[in-house]
Amino acid sequence: MSKNKLRTQNGGDSPVPELEAHSKAYIVEEIELNSDTAKKIYRHHFVAFGDKINSISNITRIVGDPGDAKDAEKIIDDLFATYEEKLDKRLTMCEQVMSDARIKGHSKFTTPVSLEAKCLTSHHIRYLDLIKKVDKLCILLNTINIRGEIATDEVHKYQREWNNRLANLANRVRTLSNDLKHKYIARQKLAKSNDAANASSASDADESTVKTSEISKPLTTKEPAVA
Repeated sequence: MSKNKLRTQNGGDSPVPELEAHSKAYIVEEIELNSDTAKKIYRHHFVAFGDKINSISNITRIVGDPGDAKDAEKIIDDLFATYEEKLDKRLTMCEQVMSDARIKGHSKFTTPVSLEAKCLTSHHIRYLDLIKKVDKLCILLNTINIRGEIATDEVHKYQREWNNRLANLANRVRTLSNDLKHKYIARQKLAKSNDAANASSASDADESTVKTSEISKPLTTKEPAVA
């Protein structure tokens, strides 16, 4: 049988499909976004965020260091918890304004879009949920603005605020991914240094000290806390 053929169950041959090095499972989330703010976040940050989450997953899988994987997971969870709490508070504030003003119904948008988002991890879904909540926030803000309960410049301020915060979340995950990558490279260099036959014991010790320091640095997103 040709090496470019596979034997099927009924005995026939079929072409060999192109195979990726690592096959990944994913689910598709169907969402509708109304506001330009939520659309912008999805367009500019969702894929970039997902790429860095995938990079973190790949590095921890290849390196196999449970300590790094656990630390990275905690950092990401803490980041999400911070943003989710702040966004929920803002939504509650808007809902209270609507309740106090006895506003019924919500504003509509002229160009909503339906999207299918590919999610490979629970972090993809959590980021997508934040985008959907920002979209809801924009709906509430515009509703109370049209009803005269909040100024237009306040609406724009809150929309910019949450566009920047979700961009910041994606950037902090990128920083974490880079930290892990640098630690992985440092481990590789240290292993090669220790295997080098011609290195003197003194120079080995000096280099080992430097590289070990790089490897043992704690993971951090290196970003200021969210205001």
